[in-house]
Amino acid sequence: MDKIIKDKFKNIPIDDDTIVLYSQEAKFGELDVLYEIWIFDRVVKAQSFIFLKDDISHLKNEGLIKMINESTKHLT
Repeated sequence: MDKIIKDKFKNIPIDDDTIVLYSQEAKFGELDVLYEIWIFDRVVKAQSFIFLKDDISHLKNEGLIKMINESTKHLT
C-alpha cells in the first residue's frame, strides 16, 4: 500500500479495552480508508471504516453511509 496512505492513519487512537484483530489500509472509490475488525471489552465484535475528516468533509453522512452499505451488502 502506498506509504502516503499508511502515514495518514498512523495516529488513529485505540481504546485500552479494544483489541484490533485486523487492520487494512485501502481505497474506497477515491477515498483513503482504514478498515478494521475489533473487539471491545472482550465482548463486542465490530467492524469500522475509518476516514479522515478532511477527506470526507464535502460528503453528507447519508451519502457516505449509502456508499458503504451498497459496497458491503454482498458480505452479509
